[in-house]
Amino acid sequence: MINEVTVFTGCKERQTENGTRTLIAYGEGIGASAFYTDSKKLKDVVLDPKRKYPFRAVIKVVRYGTMYGFKFFPPNTPITQEDRDNFEYYKRNKYKKNR
Repeated sequence: MINEVTVFTGCKERQTENGTRTLIAYGEGIGASAFYTDSKKLKDVVLDPKRKYPFRAVIKVVRYGTMYGFKFFPPNTPITQEDRDNFEYYKRNKYKKNR
């Protein structure tokens, strides 16, 4: 779902064993699913009271200095090699702990 145009269908704040998290629903029909996030950039978009569902968007991994995060982009945004590289870097390093 990263670097792909996706239909987002709703969100809810849910209490989990890790505290309150935002559950974002996406997809339609048999392909419907959801994911939890703590990303401030994603939560700002989906929890906006003016947000109308469903909406189409692309989630990309973006670099903020030495850190990486997620951000929504319009569905007509091209997917660049930098976008693919950022996502590959994120996948390789998401479980590494800073020591």
